[in-house]
Amino acid sequence: MNKMSMLGGVFAASLVAPAFAMPVISVESVSGVWSDAIGGTNVNYSANGNTVLWGGGQPHQSGYRFVGAAPAAFNVDINQEFDLGDFTHFNFQIDRGTGVDSVLLSISMAISIDGNPYATPLAFTFMHEETPNSGGGCCDDIVSFDSLVSSDTFEVDGTLYTLDLRGFSQDGGPTMEELITTEGAANVAQLRGVFTKVPEPGTLALFGLGLVGLGLSRRRK
Repeated sequence: MNKMSMLGGVFAASLVAPAFAMPVISVESVSGVWSDAIGGTNVNYSANGNTVLWGGGQPHQSGYRFVGAAPAAFNVDINQEFDLGDFTHFNFQIDRGTGVDSVLLSISMAISIDGNPYATPLAFTFMHEETPNSGGGCCDDIVSFDSLVSSDTFEVDGTLYTLDLRGFSQDGGPTMEELITTEGAANVAQLRGVFTKVPEPGTLALFGLGLVGLGLSRRRK
């Protein structure tokens, strides 16, 4: 019984302990640079990199713009969604076959976690669905994340964290995985993300030991 009680205590500790180590994250600045467009013609990047345009044969081009949040600095908690900045999708008529399939956004963040600074770019791929400008399916274009690269990992003071992109939000509404823009419009949404903390191996081992103890306790009963 004593062994079962001790394992039960370990299990409880494995659940409670992480709650006492919540880091303080301060976001001081966010910016983004577009690059590495796949597909498309006449792809142009702005001088500061925050805008990418593509398409040909028409007076206007389609594209993306990202303007990062901060300053002023703001604090976020682990697993708390926050706005990284304003994402604009320009959906204008372009000739068939001149739209991109995807484009890379490198997000540079100046942050500090418990006073430890970090300022290395994180890369995310945005998938683009260019719809026909006539006939069936006209004419809304769709922006979404590549499910394989919607998060990126970084290390601060020996601890691993991830920045996960969760989607787009407009006017304080729910976060959506896709942004749909009508033809001939510039659609602005807030790009939403969340920081997560990668569990340390010792924490995972402790949690696993607790699960084993819980299983043994249930079997004994």
